[in-house]
Amino acid sequence: QIELDSTLNRGSGEFTVIGMTWELGDVKLSGDCFNAMDTLVLFLTSHPGLVLEIQVHSGRTSPKLSTDLSQRRAETLRNMLVHRSICSTRLVPIGKAATEPRVSQETIDQERDPRLREEMKQMNRRVVFHVLATDHREACP
Repeated sequence: QIELDSTLNRGSGEFTVIGMTWELGDVKLSGDCFNAMDTLVLFLTSHPGLVLEIQVHSGRTSPKLSTDLSQRRAETLRNMLVHRSICSTRLVPIGKAATEPRVSQETIDQERDPRLREEMKQMNRRVVFHVLATDHREACP
């Protein structure tokens, strides 16, 4: 499932692919992500003009480890898409680490319900595709 920003049709905006998660501390997508990947490839194939920044956001860890891991995850995702015939010039991988949380750590720490706390953490661990351009016409190598 793809969650689209309402501004996407105007050449800006972003979208999130629901269900894209990673193995803990690794660059491998978790086993249940392949349906999400199929949906993403289908979407990108049907929108060949999109140039995207792949933003990988992580939860709270050490800044150095988090930045490195999120960058490697973004690059892994780009490589997986290229392997599935999406042009590499359309994809810019960026590791955001924990720099732009949707839910503050203070809010997470104050939540008493462990299930809700985990849901809040998961909101921060995400892959966002930010639209850089909608007019890509370059031939793929």
